[in-house]
Amino acid sequence: MLFSIDTIHENSNYRIKDKEKALVFHKLCVSNSNTRKMIAENLGLRPITVSKIIKELIEDRLVLEGDSKERNSKGRPEIQLAPNYCRFSAISIYVVSREIKGTLVNLNGEILESQSILIPKEVDNIAIIKELQEILKFLVNKLPEKSQLIGIGTSLPGTVNGEKGKWTSSARWPKLSNISFTELISEFNVPLSLNRSLDPELEYLLFNNENFRKGGTLLFHWGYGIGSAFASEGKVLKSSLGRFGEVGHWQVNHNSTKRCSCGSIGCLETEAALWAILPEIREVYPTAPEDEPEFTRFIQNIDIGNLEVIKKALGYVTMSLANLYKVFYPDRILLLGPFAQDNLIYQDLKKGLMERIPGYAHSSVELDVVSGSRGAVSGSVYHLFRDALRPMLRTRTNV
Repeated sequence: MLFSIDTIHENSNYRIKDKEKALVFHKLCVSNSNTRKMIAENLGLRPITVSKIIKELIEDRLVLEGDSKERNSKGRPEIQLAPNYCRFSAISIYVVSREIKGTLVNLNGEILESQSILIPKEVDNIAIIKELQEILKFLVNKLPEKSQLIGIGTSLPGTVNGEKGKWTSSARWPKLSNISFTELISEFNVPLSLNRSLDPELEYLLFNNENFRKGGTLLFHWGYGIGSAFASEGKVLKSSLGRFGEVGHWQVNHNSTKRCSCGSIGCLETEAALWAILPEIREVYPTAPEDEPEFTRFIQNIDIGNLEVIKKALGYVTMSLANLYKVFYPDRILLLGPFAQDNLIYQDLKKGLMERIPGYAHSSVELDVVSGSRGAVSGSVYHLFRDALRPMLRTRTNV
């Protein structure tokens, strides 16, 4: 499941019977309890309560009835039930390297269709908007029959103004300026969830791991770009400016003449981001790919950590991560990106970090490597699915 349905009414006004309806649907989705009788027994609810709830769920097309299940004893055969995961669908728009990707997903988090387009660095708003429109129209046309599109979520690099619905800027495309997603999706008449790229990744990790929702959790990404996100007690911190945790654009080398994609000189990204160091990597490995997932697979069979450019980049990243730790003093640091997937690089990064933070903090901070394969998609549509499902999991009758 994309999320835990049994918590859908938390932090809102609800009745006990609403909670029971959410529990019934949750049980049907996550277990083998696929008949009215089994659900009633497993949840300790009255059979008539479960029957009335199931009736409403069927009427709303959230549940489908199947074949009869034969019983060993006398009585009516039990009807098998199944959640209708394609009742709702959502579109996620996200970015990997310089590729804009679109994915159509259902309530169960299953990818129904995908589309991606490589966007050159030099393109302007007109070209980017055109490509986004093509992706959206393609995915909308792939909606399953009778499935309702409940929203469009995004995970975008750069400055993202969620309140105004604008993708303000991105260093990956210097000519991009104030693209209005509100206008872009207006023809579809659905809600928009506009997010800065690492926030959905962290959201996804938080709702999939209860431990990450305790204390402070720092997500640090080292890949095509470099950035971070931070959550306190399960809540992702954000800025009204649409930027947060821009560690990749900290100036770390004042003697540098390297110009960053953001326009400044000597940023961390110019010393360590994949986009900046890839030319030197290709001097040794000419076929090294730019795409993060492909690069992750590429370095699995080579000792990239011995390259001088990687050793230098690791030094800058370690110093920056240690400084970032001293800003938040998190309980855990989650490392995301291809370089952390390399065990030798990870071990050197961990050792260097511990050498740079206070000794009393060593036992109180955890380091974990996490995967970013699904976070951008699921995290960007998480709240859209919950918002669409919540009113349908309120009972209409006195059960």
